[in-house]
Amino acid sequence: MVEETEPLIIDLHLRSIKNKTLFVPLTDPIMILYSVADYIVNRLDMSPKLYVRLPGMQSTMLAVKGAAVHPIVIFGAAGLPLMVLRTPPRIGEEAFKLYSYLAKVIVDWAERNEFERIVMIDVKPATSEDSKVYFVTEEKLVEKIAGMGFTPYSGVFTSEASFFLDECLRSRVDAILFIVESKKVKILLDAYRKRSPEAVERALQSVAEHDEEAVRNAIKALSKVSGVNIPLDRLPDFIKEVSEALKESIPQLARRARPSTFGIA
Repeated sequence: MVEETEPLIIDLHLRSIKNKTLFVPLTDPIMILYSVADYIVNRLDMSPKLYVRLPGMQSTMLAVKGAAVHPIVIFGAAGLPLMVLRTPPRIGEEAFKLYSYLAKVIVDWAERNEFERIVMIDVKPATSEDSKVYFVTEEKLVEKIAGMGFTPYSGVFTSEASFFLDECLRSRVDAILFIVESKKVKILLDAYRKRSPEAVERALQSVAEHDEEAVRNAIKALSKVSGVNIPLDRLPDFIKEVSEALKESIPQLARRARPSTFGIA
């Protein structure tokens, strides 16, 4: 619950929108979830609605066609019951630090503004050719989410989502975590396990083609649980554009990922 120790700003324009969902994409070494957020923001014509300032966090700014964009932004569109949190693409320990700061601020804001749920999406290496979408949620929602066709996840997991799940369990906002399987992440994981620079280089060449299947599955999961239609008609062209950018950015991001990012000691 929010402690009334300082003045708070309540966004009254959000009160009239019912069944609101905040999408929190987590981080992954090949930017699958960054692409998911980017596609949704562009396809639904969203624009920045709120900025989040976190004291103590290293300043990271982004420029788009000469215009400065704040690194931590919540995007939305008029009357749309879906908003998207955008953060800098960080991985490993940097991601955990960022989301540990963010969780309470974001959940408190969502509760004050009467959001129904926060949906997080994470990525794990695929375990078979038939990529699945797993979920973790509150006990009261397990049967409902399973009834939508998603697979309950069992086992210990270490994820930035734990910060949000913990805060939501102590609030009125429901928390749902989807874990999307990715064949491309598995390729990169296997390369790191070999501990061979040559294997990593070959994996990066495959990763640069991006993972359209994982992006598509993540968008479908969010669309189904939020009730917001997110057309996928422009996804193939979007993936082609992302793939071109990844050829330059993925090697740098992936090399920053430590083996522990993939659960390798």
